[in-house]
Amino acid sequence: MDTLKISDARKNLADLANRAFYGRERFWISRSGKPLVALISVEDLEHFEALEDYFDGLAADAAMAEGGERVTWENLKSELGL
Repeated sequence: MDTLKISDARKNLADLANRAFYGRERFWISRSGKPLVALISVEDLEHFEALEDYFDGLAADAAMAEGGERVTWENLKSELGL
């Protein structure tokens, strides 16, 4: 994955967006030498979000399988002072 300074990315945003969309390239965009954001296609983002949802579901299933004391929504709000 290429790393670009934010100033360079700003100057070339249209080209980078096309490369991300059509070429499936991914870019790190940095400021002061530190990674700040990534530029990826929407399709890649949707894949990453689907993976995140899948693993969240696995974690929820594992937590439910552990059992333990159940807390109602009303009790939780009360405990948190909401």
